[in-house]
Amino acid sequence: MWHDGDVLQLQRALDQAQGTEDARDYSARLADAKARARVRVHGFHRWYGKLVPAIRKALEEADGSAIAGATARGEAFEIVVEGQTIPLTEEDVLVETSSAEGYACGEDAGYLTALDTSLNPELIREGLAREMIRTVQEARKQAGLDVADRIALGVSGSPAVMDALAEYRAYLMAETLAEDWSIGQVDPLWKEERKLDDDHWTIEISRLP
Repeated sequence: MWHDGDVLQLQRALDQAQGTEDARDYSARLADAKARARVRVHGFHRWYGKLVPAIRKALEEADGSAIAGATARGEAFEIVVEGQTIPLTEEDVLVETSSAEGYACGEDAGYLTALDTSLNPELIREGLAREMIRTVQEARKQAGLDVADRIALGVSGSPAVMDALAEYRAYLMAETLAEDWSIGQVDPLWKEERKLDDDHWTIEISRLP
C-alpha cells in the first residue's frame, strides 16, 4: 500500500530528474528490462527461419526499456537483423524486468512507477523510535502494569538511539503513558536491555502513584 511519504519521495525523485535527463534514461536507471524471443510460439521458426539466432542476439542488445514500454502498451516494434527490418509484437517476446538497487518498481500500460526503498537518516531515526516504543510497551506488560498505569520512563543507549530520542522522546512518552522522564532510576519496577542490529538501549520503568 502506498503512503503519503512514499508518494512524496517519488515526487521528489521525479522533480530532480526533470531537466537533467529524459524519461527513458531515468526509467533505465530505475529498472532494467531485458527482452527474449518467444521461439516456441507457433510459427516463429517458420516465419523467421535461420534469422532466429540473430533475432535472439538483437533482442539481447536492444533497448529493453523501450521494448517493455511498447509491449505494455500493446504496440508493435521493429528490430533490424542482417539488414532486414523485423516487426515484432508482445506475442513474440518475453520481457523480464528487475528493479535497480534501492528501488521497487512496477509497470503498467507502459508507465513505470518506482518507490525509493533506500533509508535516509530521518527514516532510520523514525524506525528506531518506533522500535523503542514497541519494546517499552512490551516492558510495561512484563512489569505487570495495567493499561492505564502512568509511568516514569527512562531510555538511554547508543549514539543512534540518543539521536532518535532527541527527536522522538515526546512521542515515545505519549505512546507509552510516561509522565516523567528519568534515567538512572534507583529502584525501578522494571529494567532491561534491548538491541536492534548495532544499536542498543536500556529501558527503566517505575509506576507513578
